[in-house]
Amino acid sequence: GRKSKEQLADEKAAADIIVGELINGFKAKKDLTRRLNSKFKEMLARGLQPDDYTFVGLMICPASRGDYVTCLDIKDRMVAHDVTPTVHIYNEIIRAAGISKKYELAVEIYQTLVDDGIQPNATTRMLVQGVGKKGVEFYEDQQTAANFASVVAGLVGMAGMMAGRW
Repeated sequence: GRKSKEQLADEKAAADIIVGELINGFKAKKDLTRRLNSKFKEMLARGLQPDDYTFVGLMICPASRGDYVTCLDIKDRMVAHDVTPTVHIYNEIIRAAGISKKYELAVEIYQTLVDDGIQPNATTRMLVQGVGKKGVEFYEDQQTAANFASVVAGLVGMAGMMAGRW
């Protein structure tokens, strides 16, 4: 059903806590992940309901390090809080996989996003195309590079045609 004004206000407050800490953390650059997780626990203790942006906030640091394992763990934690992963969550996982040079994993995550019926956005397309370009450069074997490029182009093209967006 529809959310009450109180629920929406609580969710906005929850997101604001994470975003506020994220901004403060980037300024301080010290123990950011620990502080964000601490604020997340504090938010839950106050009875505030996290939303997808709360979890995106928790993913930004590990994704920036290429720590896709932690990002996947955070995605799994969403279920316990009755939050459905959105395109923003998948984008962070794809970004993490790309940074860690796990190009096939990035493509698999993209495929999962599409299979789950989630609409890719412009950021998704940019990330997947970047992964495709880096993956082709990464593979020394020309046939492997060509095969990888073909898979990425096919996925991006197919999802774009299905969505009527690209």
